[in-house]
Amino acid sequence: MMKNLLLKTMYVLLLFACFSAAGSAQQRSVQGTVTDSYGDPLPGVNIIIKGTTTGTVTDMDGNYNLTVNDIQNDVLVFRFIGFADQEVPVNGRTSIDVQMEEETIGLDEVVAIGYGTVRKRDLTGSVASVSGDNLQGIPVTSTAQAITGRLAGVQITTTEGSPDAEIKIRVRGGGSITQDNSPLYIVDGFPVSSISDIAPTDIESIDVLKDASSTAIYGARGANGVIIITTKEGVEGDVKVNYNMYYGVKKISNTLDVLDPYEYVLWQYELAGESGNTARNFERYYGVFGDLELYKAQQGRDWQDEIFGRDAATQYHNVSVTGGSSKTRYNLSLTRTDDEGIMLGAGYVRNNINFKLNSEITDRLTVDFNTRFSDTNVTGAGTSTEGSSTNSRLRHAIKYAPVRGLQDFLASVDYDADMEAASQLYNPVDVVNDDYRNSDRRNITFNGGVSYEVIDGLNLRSDWGVEFENRRDDRFYGPSTSQSKNDSGGTPMVTIDTREGLRQRVSNTVSYEKDDILPGHNLSVLAGHEYYSYKAKSLDMESRFFPNDVTIDAALAMMNLGTPQPTESFESPEDRLNSYFGRLNYNYLDKYLLTFTMRADGSSKFAEGNRWGYFPSVAAAWRINEEPFLSGFDLLSNLKLRLSYGTAGNNRIGNDMWKMLYTTSDGDKPYFIDEERQNQLVPGSTIANPDLKWETTYTRNAGLDFGFFNNRISGSFDAYYNTTKDLLIRANIPTNTGFDYQMQNIGETSNKGVELSLDGYIIQQRDFTLRASFNIAFNINRVEELGDVKMSLQSSGWYGSSSGPTGDYLLKEGEPVGQMWGYVTDGMYKYSDFTYDSATETYTLKEGVPDNSTLIGASYFGPGTLKFKKLSGEGNIVNPEDDRTIIGNANPDHTGGFNLTATYKGFDFSAFF
Repeated sequence: MMKNLLLKTMYVLLLFACFSAAGSAQQRSVQGTVTDSYGDPLPGVNIIIKGTTTGTVTDMDGNYNLTVNDIQNDVLVFRFIGFADQEVPVNGRTSIDVQMEEETIGLDEVVAIGYGTVRKRDLTGSVASVSGDNLQGIPVTSTAQAITGRLAGVQITTTEGSPDAEIKIRVRGGGSITQDNSPLYIVDGFPVSSISDIAPTDIESIDVLKDASSTAIYGARGANGVIIITTKEGVEGDVKVNYNMYYGVKKISNTLDVLDPYEYVLWQYELAGESGNTARNFERYYGVFGDLELYKAQQGRDWQDEIFGRDAATQYHNVSVTGGSSKTRYNLSLTRTDDEGIMLGAGYVRNNINFKLNSEITDRLTVDFNTRFSDTNVTGAGTSTEGSSTNSRLRHAIKYAPVRGLQDFLASVDYDADMEAASQLYNPVDVVNDDYRNSDRRNITFNGGVSYEVIDGLNLRSDWGVEFENRRDDRFYGPSTSQSKNDSGGTPMVTIDTREGLRQRVSNTVSYEKDDILPGHNLSVLAGHEYYSYKAKSLDMESRFFPNDVTIDAALAMMNLGTPQPTESFESPEDRLNSYFGRLNYNYLDKYLLTFTMRADGSSKFAEGNRWGYFPSVAAAWRINEEPFLSGFDLLSNLKLRLSYGTAGNNRIGNDMWKMLYTTSDGDKPYFIDEERQNQLVPGSTIANPDLKWETTYTRNAGLDFGFFNNRISGSFDAYYNTTKDLLIRANIPTNTGFDYQMQNIGETSNKGVELSLDGYIIQQRDFTLRASFNIAFNINRVEELGDVKMSLQSSGWYGSSSGPTGDYLLKEGEPVGQMWGYVTDGMYKYSDFTYDSATETYTLKEGVPDNSTLIGASYFGPGTLKFKKLSGEGNIVNPEDDRTIIGNANPDHTGGFNLTATYKGFDFSAFF
């Protein structure tokens, strides 16, 4: 009996212990309310159990309910945009109310400054930033379009209207004259040649470094500014799938006024009459003068509408998957952009894949990896063929006849191809359809990085990146194109051009950061080494004299149907850059800031003795609002004065221009023996210059950052003065040398200007927000020195023909870069300017009337012909030496933009000007 009672007692005690153990590990529910500093509830606050992916969000009334695993030891993390994160231990409580504190808007944002980041409040240099949140709602196809007008001192222009048109970005004007003024593009630490293949929705932030204090860390390539793009990382928490899309339609906003059918035919009558060929030329094609009224009822063809008048659809689709734990986060994004051009036959399709992984292997070891893939297809040849005014689709659409005269009424009137050939104007639709282009571009980038914290504050990091680029351009030139007429006897021809490129980068850095080394003294130091290389090769194939009825697909698939031309291959010398750099940031009491940067670059583009360039910079900042004498001024949340001075280099010239280069190109002057085209090796068009050295930009910047009402209203003002010395200029040399030009270090340019940015959170409530931003920048550039020549003329090549104008831009000491040089028009010649001889039907200019007959190259010279002003005092012949002057300036007076953004209960609205 006692034994059974003992067993039962032990059983009950054991069962009770089990229940107690189970109860102690039982999950418990925690609830509460989250409010702001005014006591108003905050909906949408993220609440996560620290170290896990378990979490929830507050409802519309700020309430939450979350089941925790360990009621005693779990810690809740509260996160909400615009408020400081809070970590709250549960400590056995089942009810926890939290009041979140607003962050000082913007000042704690992290800004990328090259090989690291810094809080915006601690910046000493001039940096403009825009967040990905401001970009993803804008219906544009490229990143450059998305930031147009949003950053002070950053000018963005599109070279033409095709969907893939080159977008040029200039930061504070640029210092070079004949060389590339594009900034350096850095995407997730890797230098790239373009940002046009990055989906706007993949971007976390864009930071533009503008002064030498910011750019000098990039040394050789930072003279024209640096644009740093950081793509989105994964977010700790449960897996989230986001879908973002937009659909839009665009059409041409305005067209040029042109002659209607009656006006055009009347003009032809006047031209024919003045040339004395009225009956032979005019009546043959347009009828007798008495019937011209019939053309008033004729509709005619609107070539601008047929070429540029379609409603072009634009589609953008983005799907992203993000998530992870406190140790590992990931983000996968897939984007498709389908953008039709308003021009007939133009189109642009791009597919992007972006994957980013961040993993904390141990408390001191982290690994980062990301890859980007871009596949772009472009169709359509655009509005013009580079280097050819004859084959400009825009020119044909404006000037081609709206009617065909009697051919529209009588089948017996034959089409005269000679008239088109003489005018070099062709049916615009035929020209567009005859110039076929299909371009495929693929880029894939792999970036990896490893960071190890040796001791607290001491970090070692190693990065490696590689980018593969592949491009193929297929072109078909039909009978109406200038290529066909000039090179293939008016028969179809095709070209297939392929290009492959490889970029590699290896970077190793060591950094140390220590607060309170001495009381109030904070220090961070960075030192590193980087190696960069780029190599490309191309293969160009061409075939001519295809049958006129050949299709585009057949010609490209079987080039042997035509007459294949010699294949041209090219492999570029490797562009190598070896660099050492360092940066020191000093901070005393969060009031006095100092930054010193130094970089040494060795480039393979220069000969031994000139390869290395050294680029130091220094910057200082004073956070005035932290001083005791402003402690009672509560409206002021930020006031910082910045000063910087430094240098940055530029080596953007062709490879090995210090060597004598040879080519197999014949310049369309082939050499034949026994009717067989021969291979030949000839010197290039550039004569070697072993004395080439770095082009160097010296920048000086003074800036003031300010903010009021907890930074609800903030802005910055900058004034700068930059000088670029030892300019790398393509200098023309005497043709009797056998060469066209030589790269030389000549002269000096300057850029000076001011920039203002304003940002205001006008209304910030739970259901409604309104934000406005404004920026404006003024830049003046000037040629300070041009060596011995003092003045030089440069040709833009827009005409594309030896018979066209040359020397259309003026470089002169004391004048801006971009001065257009040409003749001043004086209307049209009048009858009173001539003496008419009825016997010979010729016009002779009267004495003293300016004569520009040799300049315009017209077969007819008489009343109605374009007239130029005679600017010099001698004679009446208008000539290029004495009668040209400055007729325009390519530089804008100012750049900037104004933006309004509003949200209301999940809906957003933005307007940008």
